[in-house]
Order: sequence, then C-alpha cells, then structure tokens
Amino acid sequence: MFVRHWMTQQISTVAQTTTLYAVLDCMQTKNIRRIPVLNEGKLVGIISLSDLYRFIRPGSEKKVMLTKETEDELKQHLVRDAMVANVLTVAPETLLEDAGELFRKHRIGALPVVQAGRVIGILTESDYLRAVAKLSHIGEGRRICFRAPVNGKADNFYDIVALCQKHGVELLTLTTQVVDPKHPSRTAPRSRPARGRTDQRSLEEQA
Repeated sequence: MFVRHWMTQQISTVAQTTTLYAVLDCMQTKNIRRIPVLNEGKLVGIISLSDLYRFIRPGSEKKVMLTKETEDELKQHLVRDAMVANVLTVAPETLLEDAGELFRKHRIGALPVVQAGRVIGILTESDYLRAVAKLSHIGEGRRICFRAPVNGKADNFYDIVALCQKHGVELLTLTTQVVDPKHPSRTAPRSRPARGRTDQRSLEEQA
C-alpha cells in the first residue's frame, strides 16, 4: 500500500513571510496543525502548532483566549521565524510502512508528499493511524491468538487458512509477532463468520 492512497490531498500552504497570526488563524479555521511552507512553489519548511508555543502558551491558542500583547507579537513574527527548515518528505509511491518508520524514527507528525519538486499532499500521523486501522480491520470481526513454533511459519499459515475454510470463517488479516526467539511465536488472525454462517466458536476452540 502506498502513501498516495492515504495522504491528504487538499492542503493549505503558507509563505515564509506569512505572519504567525495568519498561520494560527488558518490552523483554527481548517482544523489542522501542520502547514507546508513554500517559496516560489518549492518546499522550504513546515510549521506546526507546536512551533508557535514559543509565542503562546499551550492550550491558549484559540484566538478568543489570546491577550492583546500575544496577538500583537504573533502579527510581528513571520513563518520563517518559527518554521522547521529541514523537512523529511516522501513520494506518493513510498510504501506506507516506510513512512511509518520515518514517523517512529524521527518522532515527527507529518510528511509532505513531493512529486517532481512539487508538494502534492501531506501524510500526517492521523492519516497513518487511519490507514493502519483500516488495513487491520480494527473494529471488524474478532481476533484469535495462536502460539506456533517460529520454524515452519509458512506451514502454520496454511493450517490457519485451512481451519478458516473448514469452519466457514472469512480471514480478514493475519499477523505474527515473535515474543521471544526461544519460544513459539504469536499468530493473530482477525476473522469473522463468512456470509451465511452465524459464529466462529469452533475455530476459537482450536486456538
């Protein structure tokens, strides 16, 4: 699965010379927290709500809560005074799991999506979690955990698929986790009764 399937395409951008007050207004109006910064169409940075915390107290970012002094300070400072200049980016064809590793490794909340030097979207941590939840079928069916030997993992997969077919269960996802290399791994399929079947208890009894 690729980034292009899950990125936000309708994005807002700002210039380096935009005031921080205008940035805050844009974030509040569009309910966003991160905005790419462009200069002549090229990505030069990104500004996040947390970058504004140098000028406002966290939790007081709503304009109705700003003091006149803070409001004036935000109007005096520009995006270039607060933005992050060295921005990690991804391409629309970047694998979703590779983007997830960038989020984890660099502890960032958004990745601008760039194609041919132009920003065409943004993948936020919320977009990524939405994709993981959707692809994992979270909220659908039931999860059953098996313990199986690390060796012969492929055979275990075949056995689980065969059990699902035998008991009329639709297999939604199949994941594995090695808890300890010296002990059996954990296999966790998520499944639901196939159309026309009412339960999957017989499969669960064999877990």
